Amino acid sequence: MSALLRQVLRIGFSHYFGTDECYLCDHYAKLVKKGGQFGIVSPGLTRELTEGLPEQMQPLWEPNMYAWHSAKWWNNLWQRSGLVEVTYAQEIPDGRREVFYMKLAEALNLRADLKKRIAQLRSRLQSNAKVQEGDQPAENPYDLLKELDENILQLEELIRRINLTNCQTKQDNNTISDMIARKDSLALKNSILRDLLSEASNKVERYSNKEIRVLSTVKVTELQKEVDKIARELRELDTKLQGLNWTTDLL
Repeated sequence: MSALLRQVLRIGFSHYFGTDECYLCDHYAKLVKKGGQFGIVSPGLTRELTEGLPEQMQPLWEPNMYAWHSAKWWNNLWQRSGLVEVTYAQEIPDGRREVFYMKLAEALNLRADLKKRIAQLRSRLQSNAKVQEGDQPAENPYDLLKELDENILQLEELIRRINLTNCQTKQDNNTISDMIARKDSLALKNSILRDLLSEASNKVERYSNKEIRVLSTVKVTELQKEVDKIARELRELDTKLQGLNWTTDLL
């Protein structure tokens, strides 16, 4: 085949046959003119599995995935050929959302997305549960049920990994789970104290001296200081958790 193209982009399948060291020379190089550009987009890993398959990847792993490699691996393969100058070999931005390695914050966002998707499936199933005789449902409920099972299984695995990560990640001798528990309990207490403060601060107007005086049973000033103290600790905890979420790898 004569080299007639200036730019070629191959999406998918390269991880199956393009890993052969001769393939770039025998096939890819013949597609592009000298000075042209050639690229591939392929599923892969953030790093090579040099120490075997991690336990958390095993439930979702399939044998053909051993053909996956990292961007660094592809860069080295093509550089060794001497035929090309590699100008870019990186992960697709946000691409890790679709593979196994991700930050805890990404997993939390994905969990929220899955919950929304499952809620939508619930609504769609209810909308297609009945039809008038002779009519067809807008969507096949059995297809929706299959999609529901897939999403729930994915959510179950994600929740398991998030909980595992929260239990095993420590900062200042506290796990993320400890910090979340502290944050939730403080938020509950703060909500109750704010309601008490609001009620205690409301003055009951008297329109004559004959009416009974209504007085606060708590010291409003001291209670306000405690509410402010809890709010400050909540802000500090939230900042610490947000930082950990974006720096902690999901187990």
